[in-house]
Amino acid sequence: MMPTLGLIMFAGLTLIAAIHVYWGLGYYWPFETKQALVDAVMGDPRARRIPPMSATGVVAAAIWAAGFAALRASGAISFGWAWLARGACALLALVFLVRAASGFALGGAILHYRVTPEFKTLDLWFYSPLCLAFAMGFVLLAWRGKYTG
Repeated sequence: MMPTLGLIMFAGLTLIAAIHVYWGLGYYWPFETKQALVDAVMGDPRARRIPPMSATGVVAAAIWAAGFAALRASGAISFGWAWLARGACALLALVFLVRAASGFALGGAILHYRVTPEFKTLDLWFYSPLCLAFAMGFVLLAWRGKYTG
């Protein structure tokens, strides 16, 4: 079960990283306009453009690296130190959990932070649940992953 979880998480995180690179290159699918992308993804009503490729590339690389941590912890691949993979998964579980919780708080209007209506809707119904799913996956991998070899 763990190798399958690692592969699923790696595939999902790789897709998300690729989409960030795509946006960084100036494309805006699945949105109709660049401003629609900015409103839905950035969330800041003052934002007028997506950050440059240097910034989106760093985000994409971090997301992709998280996917490799999932692969290593699941036993699907073997490289590096096992304790580092376990620690990375525990830290990533916390990061994704905080991101999910903040999104649910924003979506539920618990926090008074100005965001675009498009972002608020997507955050509540898509971004935050996805982050919660990744957080649960990383918890499982940190707790029950394969740390030998």
